[in-house]
Amino acid sequence: MEMNEELEKFKNLAGQYLNTLKPISVEKNRYEVKIELTGYTELSCMITQILKSCILTLEQNANKDTDIALMLEMALQLLPVDEFELLDRINELQ
Repeated sequence: MEMNEELEKFKNLAGQYLNTLKPISVEKNRYEVKIELTGYTELSCMITQILKSCILTLEQNANKDTDIALMLEMALQLLPVDEFELLDRINELQ
């Protein structure tokens, strides 16, 4: 089989299966991942559990392989900042 045909087959397979990461900008290696949630309560629980896991790991200093910075960055990205601002504006109306 010709190299171009193999490459085309590979591209087709990649297009069918590599769908989790979606490019978010023209910058190289910048992607987003969709997380499906039932609402803000579930989002809050996710953030809380990530933070609790980080605290527990830091307190116990048991698992040196755990990347606490990565988990904290993920929790930071999950925070619904716009919604917090909306809550402040609603609170100001009282």
